[in-house]
Amino acid sequence: MVSTSVDTSTLASTAPADPGEPSTATSAPTTTTVPELDPPVLERFPIGPFGPYDPSSQTSGVLEFNSDRFIRDGYLRPIIEYAGEIPQHHVLNGTIEFHVPSDTLVYAPIDGIVEAFGWHDNEGLHQDWDDWSIRLKPLSDGRPAAEPGAAPAPFTWIVGIDHVVSLSCPRPRNWPDVCRLLPVVDGVELELGMTVRSGQILGYAGNLADYEDTGLDGRVEISVDQGTDDWRINKGYCPLLFLTAEARATIGAEIRDFMVAYETWADDPDVYDQDEMVVPGCYYARADYDKYSGGEWADETWYKELE
Repeated sequence: MVSTSVDTSTLASTAPADPGEPSTATSAPTTTTVPELDPPVLERFPIGPFGPYDPSSQTSGVLEFNSDRFIRDGYLRPIIEYAGEIPQHHVLNGTIEFHVPSDTLVYAPIDGIVEAFGWHDNEGLHQDWDDWSIRLKPLSDGRPAAEPGAAPAPFTWIVGIDHVVSLSCPRPRNWPDVCRLLPVVDGVELELGMTVRSGQILGYAGNLADYEDTGLDGRVEISVDQGTDDWRINKGYCPLLFLTAEARATIGAEIRDFMVAYETWADDPDVYDQDEMVVPGCYYARADYDKYSGGEWADETWYKELE
C-alpha cells in the first residue's frame, strides 16, 4: 500500500453499478479455455512522480510525509507496500494505494479500453469513498465491454484505477461534500468501450476522510488483475511488474529512494524489508484468488514469482 502525506454539483442521472461488487447470484465454477490475451503494459502510474525527496518540505514528488497521519500512538504506518504485512494488522493488500491532496490529478497508466466503471454506492450510506472506480483493459483485447453490472469476459486483463472524482467537481474537496458527476476525459464523459491513452487525465484523486486535518483528503489505488468468469478473480498482480522497462527503472529508483528517506524521517531503519521485495514496493508478485470455492469466499495464496 502506498499512502502519503492529497458545492456539490448536479448529480449524474444514471450511474453504472460498481464493477467491484459481484452479483449476489453464485454459480459453480466452469471449465473455460484460456484465450491468448496480451497482458497490460503500463507506461506510468496514475499519479507521480514519487521523488526526489525534499527534506525542507518533507515531500517526495507528489507524496508527503506527515506525522499526524502516519505516526500515531507509537504506531508507524508504512506508506509503500503491495501485499505486505502492515504492522499490528497483518493484512495482505492487493492494490497499491496513495493518500494525497484531493486536487492531485489522476492519469491513465495505459493505452486501453474502458471495460467498466461505477460509483461506490454504499447502499445509500455516506462514506469517505464516495467516488468512481474505472477499469481499463489493453487495446489488444478487442472483445466488447461487458454490459453494466455484468462480469467481464473470461480472462480479461484489468488495470483498476479506484477512487477517482470528475474534473467537473470542485477541488480541493470540502468535506463531507460529495460530487457524483461523471469523469470527463478530454471533454468527453466516460463511457463503456471508449479508448483512453496513457497520460490522459481521468480526474482528481478520490475522497478520503481527513480527520487529522492534514490536507491529505484524497486517495487513488491501482491494481492489475486477470478474471475468470462470474466475477471470480483468478490472479492479482503487483502493478509495478507491468511497467515498461524505462518506467520501471524510473519509478523503481524513486520508490527505493522514497523508502530510504521515509525510514530516515521516521527514525526507524526497519520499516521496509527491501531484501524480501520482488521489486521495490512489492513483497509478492501475484496472488491466486479462489473466491467461489464451495460457494464461499475463500482465502488468497500469495507467490513471489509471476507464474
